[in-house]
Amino acid sequence: MRPPEPRARHRRRTGPAALAAAAAAALACGGLPTAPADEAAPTAGSNPRRTPPVSARSREACTPDCRLLHELPWQTVQEHHCTLCGTHVEGACEMDWPTNDVPSCSLWDEYRNCIYATTGYPFKDAAWRRRFEREPWYTADPAWTEDRLSAVARQNIELLKQMKAQRQGCMD
Repeated sequence: MRPPEPRARHRRRTGPAALAAAAAAALACGGLPTAPADEAAPTAGSNPRRTPPVSARSREACTPDCRLLHELPWQTVQEHHCTLCGTHVEGACEMDWPTNDVPSCSLWDEYRNCIYATTGYPFKDAAWRRRFEREPWYTADPAWTEDRLSAVARQNIELLKQMKAQRQGCMD
């Protein structure tokens, strides 16, 4: 049997496979291409849920990683955690986010409550209060209001509630 012919080194690839390969290469090199500067701003009737540009975040934004869920949708953090936090979080690029294994559905509660905790939510439930009081970044604020949650954080909280209720991506 004859060995396969070597591929040309500089052959230009086109189509969806090439686009996927280019995106993967861009991620490996530190980010995705951003929209051109002359692109029109979203207007009424356009899609306001465009994915924000994905670029590395600060150590503070990545520790705890639920802080990312104030500014980025769950799916974006899940798909780009390595790009976002790989330089600050040990193992961020070696495993899937939030876990390599199928987690217990209680993990969705953990992330939901972590979003609240990063804004100083004063937990009434003793177990959650104890859980977050151990964290150096947590300070309960008795004057806490819902206004501290960004629109993205609220969407992520609702998504996490739905994921737990539907047992999506988890098991108990």
